[in-house]
Amino acid sequence: MKTSTRTSFHRLAPLCAALSVLACGGAEAAIGIRVLAQDWNPVQPAQQTTRRLVDEPAAVSDALQNAWRQARPVICGALKQKMGLGGAAGGFTLRDIDCVLDETAVFTVASNGPNGLTALVSFGGYLAATSTTPDHIDRALDPRFSINVRMNLALKIAIQPNPSQTLRVDTASFSLSDARIDSHGVTGDALKFVAGDLAKFFTGTDYKRLAENAVNGVAGDFGKPFNAAFAPINDRLRPPSGLVRAGVWVRPDLIAIAFAPQPMSVPAGGSMSGVFRWNAGETPGRCDGLAIAASVQTGPAPLTGVDGRFDSAYAPRKAVGDFRLDGAGAAGECRYRVTGLAPGWQNDLALKGKTETAEVVALRNQPKGKFSYTLKGDGWDGTHVTPQPAAQGNYVIDIRALANPTIDPSVIANRQIPQVGVGPRPNTGDRFGTDATLAATTTQPARGLTPAPTTGFANPAATALASMRNQPGTTVSLNPQPLPPESTPTRAGTLLRGR
Repeated sequence: MKTSTRTSFHRLAPLCAALSVLACGGAEAAIGIRVLAQDWNPVQPAQQTTRRLVDEPAAVSDALQNAWRQARPVICGALKQKMGLGGAAGGFTLRDIDCVLDETAVFTVASNGPNGLTALVSFGGYLAATSTTPDHIDRALDPRFSINVRMNLALKIAIQPNPSQTLRVDTASFSLSDARIDSHGVTGDALKFVAGDLAKFFTGTDYKRLAENAVNGVAGDFGKPFNAAFAPINDRLRPPSGLVRAGVWVRPDLIAIAFAPQPMSVPAGGSMSGVFRWNAGETPGRCDGLAIAASVQTGPAPLTGVDGRFDSAYAPRKAVGDFRLDGAGAAGECRYRVTGLAPGWQNDLALKGKTETAEVVALRNQPKGKFSYTLKGDGWDGTHVTPQPAAQGNYVIDIRALANPTIDPSVIANRQIPQVGVGPRPNTGDRFGTDATLAATTTQPARGLTPAPTTGFANPAATALASMRNQPGTTVSLNPQPLPPESTPTRAGTLLRGR
Protein backbone atom coordinates (compact mmCIF):
# COMPACT_ATOMS: atom_id res chain seq x y z
CA MET A 1 0.00 0.00 0.00
CA LYS A 2 1.34 3.45 -0.90
CA THR A 3 1.79 6.04 1.83
CA SER A 4 2.72 9.66 1.19
CA THR A 5 4.17 10.58 -2.17
CA ARG A 6 7.37 11.89 -0.57
CA THR A 7 7.95 8.69 1.44
CA SER A 8 7.17 6.58 -1.61
CA PHE A 9 9.63 8.52 -3.77
CA HIS A 10 12.53 8.23 -1.33
CA ARG A 11 12.04 4.51 -1.06
CA LEU A 12 12.11 4.12 -4.82
CA ALA A 13 14.95 6.54 -5.59
CA PRO A 14 17.87 4.21 -4.70
CA LEU A 15 16.27 1.44 -6.78
CA CYS A 16 15.85 3.80 -9.74
CA ALA A 17 19.49 4.82 -9.52
CA ALA A 18 20.65 1.21 -9.25
CA LEU A 19 18.59 0.15 -12.25
CA SER A 20 19.92 3.11 -14.25
CA VAL A 21 23.53 2.17 -13.55
CA LEU A 22 22.91 -1.44 -14.48
CA ALA A 23 21.21 -0.45 -17.73
CA CYS A 24 23.82 2.08 -18.82
CA GLY A 25 27.11 1.31 -17.15
CA GLY A 26 27.07 -2.44 -17.64
CA ALA A 27 27.66 -2.11 -21.40
CA GLU A 28 30.74 0.05 -21.11
CA ALA A 29 33.43 -0.82 -23.67
CA ALA A 30 37.12 -0.28 -23.09
CA ILE A 31 38.96 2.22 -25.31
CA GLY A 32 42.73 2.02 -25.43
CA ILE A 33 45.74 3.75 -26.94
CA ARG A 34 48.59 2.33 -29.00
CA VAL A 35 51.79 4.10 -30.00
CA LEU A 36 53.86 2.67 -32.88
CA ALA A 37 57.38 3.58 -33.98
CA GLN A 38 58.77 2.75 -37.43
CA ASP A 39 62.42 1.79 -37.79
CA TRP A 40 63.96 2.46 -41.20
CA ASN A 41 67.37 2.81 -42.85
CA PRO A 42 67.97 4.19 -46.38
CA VAL A 43 70.69 1.59 -46.94
CA GLN A 44 68.08 -1.21 -46.71
CA PRO A 45 64.79 0.60 -47.33
CA ALA A 46 62.64 -2.50 -47.77
CA GLN A 47 63.53 -3.92 -44.35
CA GLN A 48 61.50 -1.61 -42.12
CA THR A 49 60.05 -2.77 -38.81
CA THR A 50 57.42 -1.42 -36.41
CA ARG A 51 57.63 -1.39 -32.61
CA ARG A 52 54.84 -0.89 -30.06
CA LEU A 53 55.95 1.73 -27.57
CA VAL A 54 52.60 1.95 -25.75
CA ASP A 55 49.71 -0.52 -25.76
CA GLU A 56 47.12 0.16 -23.03
CA PRO A 57 43.69 -1.35 -23.86
CA ALA A 58 41.63 0.83 -21.46
CA ALA A 59 43.64 4.04 -21.05
CA VAL A 60 41.18 6.32 -22.86
CA SER A 61 37.97 4.92 -21.36
CA ASP A 62 39.47 5.03 -17.85
CA ALA A 63 40.47 8.68 -18.32
CA LEU A 64 37.03 9.60 -19.68
CA GLN A 65 35.28 7.87 -16.77
CA ASN A 66 37.33 9.87 -14.29
CA ALA A 67 36.39 13.05 -16.15
CA TRP A 68 32.72 12.04 -16.20
CA ARG A 69 32.60 11.76 -12.42
CA GLN A 70 33.74 15.38 -12.22
CA ALA A 71 31.31 16.54 -14.91
CA ARG A 72 28.19 14.99 -13.30
CA PRO A 73 27.69 17.60 -10.54
CA VAL A 74 28.22 20.43 -13.04
CA ILE A 75 25.46 19.07 -15.29
CA CYS A 76 23.09 18.44 -12.38
CA GLY A 77 23.71 21.91 -11.01
CA ALA A 78 22.81 23.50 -14.35
CA LEU A 79 19.61 21.45 -14.65
CA LYS A 80 18.42 22.17 -11.11
CA GLN A 81 19.12 25.87 -11.44
CA LYS A 82 17.12 26.18 -14.68
CA MET A 83 14.24 23.95 -13.56
CA GLY A 84 13.85 25.85 -10.28
CA LEU A 85 13.04 29.17 -11.89
CA GLY A 86 9.50 30.42 -11.30
CA GLY A 87 7.06 29.07 -13.86
CA ALA A 88 9.78 27.04 -15.61
CA ALA A 89 7.63 23.88 -15.82
CA GLY A 90 5.06 25.12 -18.29
CA GLY A 91 3.95 27.91 -15.98
CA PHE A 92 4.32 25.91 -12.79
CA THR A 93 7.17 26.21 -10.32
CA LEU A 94 9.30 23.30 -9.13
CA ARG A 95 10.99 22.99 -5.74
CA ASP A 96 13.04 20.46 -3.79
CA ILE A 97 14.73 19.31 -7.00
CA ASP A 98 17.01 16.27 -6.85
CA CYS A 99 19.33 15.13 -9.65
CA VAL A 100 21.08 11.75 -9.83
CA LEU A 101 23.06 10.76 -12.94
CA ASP A 102 24.79 7.45 -13.67
CA GLU A 103 28.17 7.12 -12.03
CA THR A 104 29.37 5.14 -15.05
CA ALA A 105 28.74 6.35 -18.59
CA VAL A 106 29.13 4.55 -21.91
CA PHE A 107 31.73 5.96 -24.30
CA THR A 108 32.04 5.46 -28.03
CA VAL A 109 34.80 6.95 -30.15
CA ALA A 110 34.65 7.56 -33.90
CA SER A 111 36.80 9.33 -36.47
CA ASN A 112 35.73 12.86 -37.37
CA GLY A 113 37.90 13.60 -40.39
CA PRO A 114 41.68 13.38 -40.70
CA ASN A 115 42.38 15.73 -37.78
CA GLY A 116 39.70 14.95 -35.28
CA LEU A 117 37.48 12.44 -33.53
CA THR A 118 34.23 12.43 -31.62
CA ALA A 119 33.69 10.85 -28.21
CA LEU A 120 30.02 10.27 -27.41
CA VAL A 121 29.23 9.99 -23.69
CA SER A 122 25.87 8.28 -23.11
CA PHE A 123 24.30 8.17 -19.66
CA GLY A 124 21.01 8.03 -17.84
CA GLY A 125 19.58 9.25 -14.57
CA TYR A 126 16.58 10.78 -12.96
CA LEU A 127 15.39 14.10 -11.58
CA ALA A 128 12.78 14.47 -8.86
CA ALA A 129 10.78 17.58 -7.95
CA THR A 130 7.64 18.86 -6.23
CA SER A 131 5.41 21.05 -8.36
CA THR A 132 2.88 23.71 -7.62
CA THR A 133 -0.62 22.90 -8.82
CA PRO A 134 -3.54 24.75 -10.36
CA ASP A 135 -5.68 26.82 -8.00
CA HIS A 136 -8.43 24.22 -7.75
CA ILE A 137 -6.06 21.66 -6.17
CA ASP A 138 -5.20 21.84 -2.48
CA ARG A 139 -1.62 23.15 -1.98
CA ALA A 140 -1.11 20.47 0.59
CA LEU A 141 -1.37 17.99 -2.25
CA ASP A 142 1.43 19.47 -4.37
CA PRO A 143 2.62 16.35 -6.23
CA ARG A 144 6.14 15.02 -6.15
CA PHE A 145 7.26 13.14 -9.21
CA SER A 146 10.45 11.96 -10.96
CA ILE A 147 11.68 12.06 -14.54
CA ASN A 148 13.77 9.23 -15.95
CA VAL A 149 16.11 10.66 -18.56
CA ARG A 150 18.57 9.52 -21.23
CA MET A 151 21.25 12.01 -22.20
CA ASN A 152 24.36 12.36 -24.35
CA LEU A 153 27.50 14.47 -24.37
CA ALA A 154 29.24 14.84 -27.74
CA LEU A 155 32.89 15.78 -27.32
CA LYS A 156 34.65 16.92 -30.48
CA ILE A 157 38.33 16.18 -29.96
CA ALA A 158 41.01 17.78 -32.11
CA ILE A 159 44.18 15.91 -33.04
CA GLN A 160 46.71 18.70 -32.82
CA PRO A 161 50.17 19.05 -34.35
CA ASN A 162 51.41 20.22 -30.95
CA PRO A 163 53.30 17.12 -29.71
CA SER A 164 52.72 18.02 -26.05
CA GLN A 165 48.91 18.16 -26.41
CA THR A 166 47.88 15.70 -29.10
CA LEU A 167 44.25 15.37 -27.98
CA ARG A 168 42.16 18.35 -26.90
CA VAL A 169 38.39 18.83 -26.47
CA ASP A 170 37.35 21.63 -28.81
CA THR A 171 33.60 21.59 -28.20
CA ALA A 172 31.21 19.77 -25.89
CA SER A 173 27.46 19.64 -26.49
CA PHE A 174 24.66 18.12 -24.40
CA SER A 175 21.46 16.59 -25.74
CA LEU A 176 18.41 15.02 -24.11
CA SER A 177 17.28 11.92 -25.95
CA ASP A 178 14.40 10.70 -23.75
CA ALA A 179 12.37 11.78 -20.68
CA ARG A 180 9.60 9.81 -18.98
CA ILE A 181 7.59 11.03 -15.98
CA ASP A 182 6.64 8.88 -12.95
CA SER A 183 3.90 10.15 -10.62
CA HIS A 184 5.09 8.14 -7.59
CA GLY A 185 1.67 7.41 -6.10
CA VAL A 186 -0.02 10.75 -6.72
CA THR A 187 -3.84 10.34 -6.69
CA GLY A 188 -6.98 12.23 -7.55
CA ASP A 189 -6.83 15.60 -9.27
CA ALA A 190 -3.12 15.87 -8.63
CA LEU A 191 -2.58 12.65 -10.61
CA LYS A 192 -4.56 14.08 -13.51
CA PHE A 193 -2.41 17.20 -13.37
CA VAL A 194 0.85 15.22 -13.42
CA ALA A 195 -0.35 12.85 -16.14
CA GLY A 196 -1.68 15.72 -18.19
CA ASP A 197 0.00 19.12 -17.89
CA LEU A 198 3.38 18.08 -16.42
CA ALA A 199 3.76 14.98 -18.60
CA LYS A 200 3.08 17.06 -21.67
CA PHE A 201 5.76 19.54 -20.64
CA PHE A 202 8.48 17.08 -19.61
CA THR A 203 8.04 14.56 -22.43
CA GLY A 204 7.69 17.17 -25.19
CA THR A 205 10.04 19.64 -26.79
CA ASP A 206 9.69 22.27 -24.05
CA TYR A 207 11.66 20.43 -21.39
CA LYS A 208 14.15 19.14 -23.97
CA ARG A 209 14.88 22.73 -24.96
CA LEU A 210 15.11 23.86 -21.30
CA ALA A 211 17.50 21.06 -20.33
CA GLU A 212 19.79 21.42 -23.35
CA ASN A 213 20.01 25.18 -23.00
CA ALA A 214 20.77 24.81 -19.30
CA VAL A 215 23.62 22.31 -19.73
CA ASN A 216 25.10 23.76 -22.90
CA GLY A 217 25.24 27.09 -21.14
CA VAL A 218 27.93 25.63 -18.87
CA ALA A 219 29.65 23.48 -21.53
CA GLY A 220 32.96 25.16 -20.83
CA ASP A 221 32.74 24.08 -17.20
CA PHE A 222 31.96 20.41 -17.78
CA GLY A 223 34.36 20.26 -20.74
CA LYS A 224 37.32 21.17 -18.53
CA PRO A 225 37.47 17.81 -16.73
CA PHE A 226 37.69 16.01 -20.05
CA ASN A 227 40.62 18.12 -21.23
CA ALA A 228 42.29 17.52 -17.88
CA ALA A 229 41.71 13.79 -18.28
CA PHE A 230 43.63 13.82 -21.57
CA ALA A 231 46.80 15.16 -19.93
CA PRO A 232 48.22 11.73 -18.95
CA ILE A 233 47.10 10.36 -22.33
CA ASN A 234 48.93 13.13 -24.14
CA ASP A 235 52.07 12.42 -22.13
CA ARG A 236 52.11 8.89 -23.56
CA LEU A 237 51.43 10.17 -27.08
CA ARG A 238 54.54 12.34 -27.25
CA PRO A 239 56.84 11.46 -30.17
CA PRO A 240 60.12 9.73 -29.32
CA SER A 241 63.29 11.68 -29.98
CA GLY A 242 64.04 12.04 -33.69
CA LEU A 243 60.62 10.81 -34.81
CA VAL A 244 57.60 12.68 -36.18
CA ARG A 245 53.93 11.74 -36.29
CA ALA A 246 53.17 9.63 -39.35
CA GLY A 247 49.58 8.47 -38.88
CA VAL A 248 46.53 8.38 -36.61
CA TRP A 249 43.82 5.69 -36.53
CA VAL A 250 40.57 5.74 -34.58
CA ARG A 251 38.54 2.61 -33.89
CA PRO A 252 35.66 2.11 -31.44
CA ASP A 253 38.08 0.41 -29.07
CA LEU A 254 41.39 2.10 -29.87
CA ILE A 255 43.20 5.33 -30.70
CA ALA A 256 46.53 4.57 -32.38
CA ILE A 257 49.32 6.94 -33.37
CA ALA A 258 52.41 6.05 -35.40
CA PHE A 259 55.74 7.83 -35.50
CA ALA A 260 58.43 7.61 -38.18
CA PRO A 261 61.94 9.02 -38.70
CA GLN A 262 62.13 12.65 -39.70
CA PRO A 263 62.47 13.28 -43.45
CA MET A 264 66.07 12.83 -44.55
CA SER A 265 68.02 15.00 -46.97
CA VAL A 266 69.27 12.97 -49.91
CA PRO A 267 73.07 13.12 -50.21
CA ALA A 268 74.66 13.87 -53.57
CA GLY A 269 77.92 13.03 -55.28
CA GLY A 270 77.51 9.34 -56.05
CA SER A 271 78.07 7.83 -59.48
CA MET A 272 77.99 4.58 -61.42
CA SER A 273 79.68 3.67 -64.68
CA GLY A 274 80.12 0.67 -66.89
CA VAL A 275 79.47 -0.70 -70.37
CA PHE A 276 76.59 -2.03 -72.41
CA ARG A 277 77.78 -5.09 -74.30
CA TRP A 278 76.12 -7.55 -76.64
CA ASN A 279 76.69 -11.15 -77.69
CA ALA A 280 79.37 -11.71 -80.27
CA GLY A 281 76.86 -13.08 -82.76
CA GLU A 282 74.58 -10.04 -82.52
CA THR A 283 75.31 -6.49 -83.61
CA PRO A 284 72.80 -3.92 -82.40
CA GLY A 285 72.70 -0.72 -84.35
CA ARG A 286 73.10 1.94 -81.66
CA CYS A 287 72.76 2.33 -77.87
CA ASP A 288 70.58 5.34 -78.52
CA GLY A 289 67.28 4.81 -76.73
CA LEU A 290 68.77 2.67 -73.97
CA ALA A 291 68.99 4.43 -70.60
CA ILE A 292 69.05 4.06 -66.81
CA ALA A 293 66.86 6.10 -64.43
CA ALA A 294 67.49 6.18 -60.68
CA SER A 295 65.51 7.03 -57.56
CA VAL A 296 65.89 6.63 -53.80
CA GLN A 297 63.37 5.98 -51.05
CA THR A 298 63.42 8.93 -48.64
CA GLY A 299 61.44 7.46 -45.75
CA PRO A 300 59.58 4.39 -44.54
CA ALA A 301 56.53 3.15 -46.38
CA PRO A 302 53.28 4.31 -44.72
CA LEU A 303 51.52 1.95 -42.34
CA THR A 304 48.19 0.56 -43.49
CA GLY A 305 46.75 0.05 -40.00
CA VAL A 306 47.33 -0.40 -36.30
CA ASP A 307 48.86 -3.85 -36.78
CA GLY A 308 52.12 -2.40 -38.12
CA ARG A 309 51.80 -3.60 -41.73
CA PHE A 310 52.90 -1.23 -44.47
CA ASP A 311 52.53 -0.78 -48.22
CA SER A 312 55.86 -0.35 -49.98
CA ALA A 313 54.12 0.85 -53.16
CA TYR A 314 53.43 4.20 -51.48
CA ALA A 315 56.85 4.78 -49.97
CA PRO A 316 58.14 8.35 -50.50
CA ARG A 317 60.70 8.55 -53.31
CA LYS A 318 62.91 11.09 -55.04
CA ALA A 319 64.37 10.87 -58.54
CA VAL A 320 68.16 11.20 -58.67
CA GLY A 321 70.91 10.71 -61.20
CA ASP A 322 71.84 11.98 -64.66
CA PHE A 323 72.44 9.34 -67.35
CA ARG A 324 74.58 9.72 -70.44
CA LEU A 325 76.28 7.52 -73.02
CA ASP A 326 80.02 7.94 -72.65
CA GLY A 327 81.30 7.10 -76.13
CA ALA A 328 82.40 3.87 -77.74
CA GLY A 329 84.18 1.18 -75.78
CA ALA A 330 85.91 -1.91 -77.05
CA ALA A 331 84.46 -3.86 -79.93
CA GLY A 332 80.97 -4.97 -79.04
CA GLU A 333 80.43 -2.42 -76.25
CA CYS A 334 79.52 1.15 -75.48
CA ARG A 335 80.23 3.01 -72.26
CA TYR A 336 77.75 4.81 -70.01
CA ARG A 337 77.87 6.90 -66.83
CA VAL A 338 75.26 7.95 -64.24
CA THR A 339 76.14 10.88 -61.97
CA GLY A 340 74.20 12.53 -59.16
CA LEU A 341 73.40 9.31 -57.28
CA ALA A 342 73.00 9.18 -53.48
CA PRO A 343 76.22 7.77 -51.99
CA GLY A 344 75.76 5.31 -49.16
CA TRP A 345 72.05 4.86 -49.96
CA GLN A 346 70.38 2.16 -51.99
CA ASN A 347 69.67 3.66 -55.41
CA ASP A 348 66.92 1.84 -57.30
CA LEU A 349 67.50 1.63 -61.05
CA ALA A 350 64.88 1.50 -63.80
CA LEU A 351 66.28 0.15 -67.09
CA LYS A 352 64.90 1.57 -70.31
CA GLY A 353 64.93 -0.60 -73.42
CA LYS A 354 63.69 0.05 -76.95
CA THR A 355 61.88 -1.64 -79.84
CA GLU A 356 62.76 -1.32 -83.52
CA THR A 357 60.88 -2.37 -86.65
CA ALA A 358 62.46 -2.78 -90.07
CA GLU A 359 61.96 -4.04 -93.61
CA VAL A 360 65.31 -5.35 -94.80
CA VAL A 361 65.99 -7.61 -97.77
CA ALA A 362 62.25 -8.08 -97.82
CA LEU A 363 60.57 -9.79 -100.69
CA ARG A 364 57.12 -8.67 -101.77
CA ASN A 365 54.51 -9.19 -98.99
CA GLN A 366 57.15 -10.29 -96.47
CA PRO A 367 56.24 -9.01 -92.95
CA LYS A 368 58.40 -6.52 -91.11
CA GLY A 369 60.93 -7.65 -88.54
CA LYS A 370 60.36 -6.29 -85.02
CA PHE A 371 63.04 -6.54 -82.35
CA SER A 372 63.26 -5.57 -78.68
CA TYR A 373 66.47 -4.48 -76.98
CA THR A 374 66.58 -4.80 -73.18
CA LEU A 375 69.27 -4.37 -70.56
CA LYS A 376 70.19 -7.06 -68.06
CA GLY A 377 72.77 -6.88 -65.31
CA ASP A 378 75.97 -8.68 -66.23
CA GLY A 379 76.61 -10.81 -63.14
CA TRP A 380 74.38 -8.72 -60.82
CA ASP A 381 70.70 -7.86 -60.48
CA GLY A 382 71.16 -4.60 -62.40
CA THR A 383 68.45 -2.75 -60.46
CA HIS A 384 70.01 -1.74 -57.12
CA VAL A 385 73.32 -0.06 -56.39
CA THR A 386 74.87 1.57 -53.31
CA PRO A 387 77.76 3.75 -54.52
CA GLN A 388 80.54 4.45 -52.01
CA PRO A 389 80.69 7.04 -53.58
CA ALA A 390 81.25 5.35 -56.99
CA ALA A 391 80.14 1.99 -58.31
CA GLN A 392 80.73 -0.17 -61.37
CA GLY A 393 78.00 -2.10 -63.15
CA ASN A 394 77.97 -3.66 -66.61
CA TYR A 395 74.94 -4.67 -68.65
CA VAL A 396 74.23 -7.11 -71.48
CA ILE A 397 71.94 -6.02 -74.31
CA ASP A 398 69.44 -8.79 -74.91
CA ILE A 399 67.98 -8.76 -78.45
CA ARG A 400 64.79 -10.67 -79.13
CA ALA A 401 62.71 -10.99 -82.26
CA LEU A 402 59.12 -10.01 -81.56
CA ALA A 403 57.94 -10.73 -85.13
CA ASN A 404 59.30 -12.48 -88.23
CA PRO A 405 62.05 -14.31 -86.30
CA THR A 406 63.68 -15.63 -89.47
CA ILE A 407 65.28 -12.22 -90.10
CA ASP A 408 68.90 -12.03 -89.02
CA PRO A 409 69.34 -9.30 -86.34
CA SER A 410 72.65 -8.27 -87.83
CA VAL A 411 70.83 -7.23 -90.98
CA ILE A 412 68.39 -5.14 -88.98
CA ALA A 413 71.17 -3.63 -86.91
CA ASN A 414 73.55 -2.69 -89.69
CA ARG A 415 70.97 -1.53 -92.22
CA GLN A 416 73.00 -3.17 -95.06
CA ILE A 417 72.31 -5.86 -97.61
CA PRO A 418 75.15 -8.16 -98.65
CA GLN A 419 75.58 -8.70 -102.36
CA VAL A 420 75.99 -12.39 -102.90
CA GLY A 421 79.48 -13.41 -104.06
CA VAL A 422 81.18 -10.00 -103.76
CA GLY A 423 80.88 -9.17 -100.08
CA PRO A 424 78.79 -6.52 -98.37
CA ARG A 425 78.15 -3.05 -99.64
CA PRO A 426 75.58 -0.46 -98.66
CA ASN A 427 72.23 -0.52 -100.35
CA THR A 428 70.73 2.92 -99.83
CA GLY A 429 67.40 1.82 -101.15
CA ASP A 430 66.93 -0.92 -98.59
CA ARG A 431 67.34 0.63 -95.11
CA PHE A 432 64.93 1.07 -92.23
CA GLY A 433 61.62 2.48 -93.30
CA THR A 434 61.97 1.62 -97.02
CA ASP A 435 60.38 -1.11 -99.10
CA ALA A 436 62.75 -3.53 -100.80
CA THR A 437 60.67 -4.96 -103.62
CA LEU A 438 62.38 -7.66 -105.65
CA ALA A 439 61.12 -9.95 -108.37
CA ALA A 440 59.91 -13.32 -107.22
CA THR A 441 62.98 -15.52 -107.19
CA THR A 442 64.47 -18.53 -105.54
CA THR A 443 67.67 -17.55 -103.80
CA GLN A 444 70.54 -19.34 -102.19
CA PRO A 445 71.80 -18.34 -98.73
CA ALA A 446 74.89 -16.18 -98.61
CA ARG A 447 77.82 -18.16 -97.27
CA GLY A 448 81.53 -17.73 -96.79
CA LEU A 449 81.47 -13.94 -96.68
CA THR A 450 84.16 -12.25 -94.70
CA PRO A 451 82.65 -9.48 -92.51
CA ALA A 452 84.02 -5.99 -92.63
CA PRO A 453 85.87 -5.02 -89.44
CA THR A 454 83.73 -3.57 -86.62
CA THR A 455 84.97 -0.25 -85.32
CA GLY A 456 82.97 -0.13 -82.09
CA PHE A 457 79.50 0.99 -81.30
CA ALA A 458 79.91 4.52 -82.69
CA ASN A 459 80.55 3.03 -86.19
CA PRO A 460 78.34 -0.06 -86.51
CA ALA A 461 79.26 -0.91 -90.06
CA ALA A 462 79.72 -4.67 -90.10
CA THR A 463 79.04 -7.56 -92.42
CA ALA A 464 75.34 -8.50 -92.30
CA LEU A 465 73.72 -11.57 -93.69
CA ALA A 466 70.05 -11.88 -94.69
CA SER A 467 68.09 -15.10 -94.29
CA MET A 468 66.15 -15.47 -97.47
CA ARG A 469 62.95 -17.37 -97.71
CA ASN A 470 62.42 -19.52 -100.82
CA GLN A 471 59.82 -18.22 -103.19
CA PRO A 472 58.21 -20.29 -105.97
CA GLY A 473 59.31 -19.48 -109.51
CA THR A 474 62.19 -19.82 -111.92
CA THR A 475 65.58 -20.50 -110.32
CA VAL A 476 67.50 -17.27 -110.78
CA SER A 477 70.31 -16.03 -108.49
CA LEU A 478 70.40 -12.43 -107.36
CA ASN A 479 73.97 -12.20 -108.60
CA PRO A 480 75.27 -14.55 -111.35
CA GLN A 481 78.81 -14.54 -109.90
CA PRO A 482 79.95 -17.87 -108.42
CA LEU A 483 79.84 -18.34 -104.64
CA PRO A 484 83.13 -18.85 -102.75
CA PRO A 485 83.96 -22.28 -101.33
CA GLU A 486 82.04 -23.46 -98.23
CA SER A 487 85.14 -24.64 -96.39
CA THR A 488 85.51 -21.51 -94.22
CA PRO A 489 82.01 -20.05 -93.78
CA THR A 490 81.60 -17.03 -91.47
CA ARG A 491 78.54 -15.07 -90.36
CA ALA A 492 78.13 -11.59 -89.06
CA GLY A 493 74.95 -12.28 -87.15
CA THR A 494 72.78 -14.95 -85.57
CA LEU A 495 69.42 -16.03 -86.87
CA LEU A 496 66.64 -15.59 -84.30
CA ARG A 497 64.59 -18.59 -85.29
CA GLY A 498 62.43 -19.68 -82.41
CA ARG A 499 63.47 -16.79 -80.13
